[in-house]
Amino acid sequence: MSDYFSCGPDPRAVAEIATRFGFCLVKNLLDPPETQRLEQDLAEASRAFGGSLPDLYSCPTLRWVMLDSRVVEIAKALLGEQL
Repeated sequence: MSDYFSCGPDPRAVAEIATRFGFCLVKNLLDPPETQRLEQDLAEASRAFGGSLPDLYSCPTLRWVMLDSRVVEIAKALLGEQL
């Protein structure tokens, strides 16, 4: 994939690229241990919900991703301060 559509976890850069291209691949948002935790939590949630996944807020084991300050700052840059 082209680097034109990707950047690091800088909220302003994400918003600029997403506005220009309609999406942005955010590289290095999670470090390797966080990525491993997310994979494990997704597997656990999938088992708990019979192979399907509800929204992140409904999964206690995944809620940490949605509430992570890095994710919140990117969401605010894309959607505005009032989420």
